[in-house]
Amino acid sequence: MKKFACLLVLLSLLTACAAQEQEPALEPEPEPKPPAGEWKLLDENYMPVYEDPCETIEFPDYDGMSREDFEAKALEQGYNSDIGPFATWAASGKYSPSGRYLAYHSNKDCLDASSKDGFSVFLFDPETGEDRVLLSGRDGSYYVIYGWLDNEAILCQEVSGEGTYVVCGVDGSVSKLDGISDIFCQEGRYFVTDQNQTLQLCHIEMDGSITEILQTQLDGDRIMYCAISSDGKFVCYIEQSDIGLEEPQYERNVVLWDIDHETKQTFTPPAMTQGKDAAAISVQWRDNGFAIDFNIADAPDENGHNELWHYQNSMF
Repeated sequence: MKKFACLLVLLSLLTACAAQEQEPALEPEPEPKPPAGEWKLLDENYMPVYEDPCETIEFPDYDGMSREDFEAKALEQGYNSDIGPFATWAASGKYSPSGRYLAYHSNKDCLDASSKDGFSVFLFDPETGEDRVLLSGRDGSYYVIYGWLDNEAILCQEVSGEGTYVVCGVDGSVSKLDGISDIFCQEGRYFVTDQNQTLQLCHIEMDGSITEILQTQLDGDRIMYCAISSDGKFVCYIEQSDIGLEEPQYERNVVLWDIDHETKQTFTPPAMTQGKDAAAISVQWRDNGFAIDFNIADAPDENGHNELWHYQNSMF
């Protein structure tokens, strides 16, 4: 009986082991997919128009020189409004987020310089009427405004030389961003750059240093346009892939880069109201999503046709 009992115990153990071996392995749970959104047509005949605030502002005299004096002196020195070099009193203005300051381009401080290539960045305070130079192009440097970082600092670039990016404070401070090239988009202190097919989302700190937040590999051949959400949690960009060598055709994909979850999602473009050959040519961040400007090459409009579509999603 003892031998029979032992055999029963052994048999039950073997049966239990076999049952365990036959149990299928648990599959990992799939990663949660972002909630589906939808495309909404914002403008069937989209024509982006930039209204320069400098056109509506009467700036004070600069160094005792009125606008009329400036234009007359520039004409005497060989500036030409048709073929260049161009004399610019005030243009391409950008207000600070609070609306307190207006940064703009001008070369009214460069007329007496040895080079006519210089272009400066000015800062105008509408409250006090103060108008002053932040970055002077009197040495021949050509500076442009990239965008405001916050209410106290501006991202600028010197485009006539090595393309150096600089941060200008409204207090007159200037600091270079070392090692940064090809900034594709900027929102506040966030910016995206491309380093050898690797996209990097970075943050400009208050002391002027750069912090890399995340990077990802570009799947296409190059990035065309991008936009960053105000909180830095999403980057929407357009990447282009060249297909064919003799007669290149271009495929442009709209990609959403989710920074918190380190994922990317490629979107199927909406159906255009006319034509089929549509290429995404710009992106802008809006409430609850992003808007894409599609240029339609095969539309019957001889002057070209653009449509603006908004992708809305609850996760934004």
